[in-house]
Amino acid sequence: MTAHCLWCHKEIGHTLQLRELLLLKPIQSPILCPDCLSQLQPLEQQPVCKGCGRLWQEKEPCPDCQRWKLMYPSYAFHNEALFQYTGLIKEMIEAYKFKGDYRLNLIFAEPLQQLLKRKEVAAKGVVPVPVSQRSLATRGFNQVTGLLDAARQPYLDIMVNTSMGEKQSKKDRKQRMETRQPFQIKEAEKEFIEGKDILLVDDVYTTGRTLFHGADCLLKNGARSVETITLAR
Repeated sequence: MTAHCLWCHKEIGHTLQLRELLLLKPIQSPILCPDCLSQLQPLEQQPVCKGCGRLWQEKEPCPDCQRWKLMYPSYAFHNEALFQYTGLIKEMIEAYKFKGDYRLNLIFAEPLQQLLKRKEVAAKGVVPVPVSQRSLATRGFNQVTGLLDAARQPYLDIMVNTSMGEKQSKKDRKQRMETRQPFQIKEAEKEFIEGKDILLVDDVYTTGRTLFHGADCLLKNGARSVETITLAR
């Protein structure tokens, strides 16, 4: 059985295993070739900051997280990211997010499913970070819900982004940090988060500004706790 790498399009050979035939399960071809797969840099099992999830050797939170703690002293922030945002994973996310190659969400489906399983999402409300109406009109999709759809993860569509649509990726660090709260909870949906543990999902953690705005919005509208996960950090 022959498949092709979803990224470089190189042919991938797949040898059927006996258990695949005996269990009568759908035959799933590899998504990435070994060469592309070897270039990804997963953060699992790596020393990371216990706050934001970046590569970090120290026991204390990184300087960024220490600054966030001063701004949000009562918020027990914890983010877990799947990959380091560099090299091939950065190229893949940019092609998916900015060039509209929607099928690339399949690359991240399995690792995201595994992370969601570890987070015991059955007992939590999963909330994707929303994009502005302008970004949605330009891009045609919300990259975060696209990732969750690929992972077959139900989510709560309860938060809206009221910003004018200026891309975070075009801002420098200072501009990102000065961004005003863009999120609101839909009035009719507030009951779905009151007293509930929430898992907030975004694609990339850069400065943390977006996730802290999102968590702040959810907590102020009745969520009991908010934990975050991202595809990359």
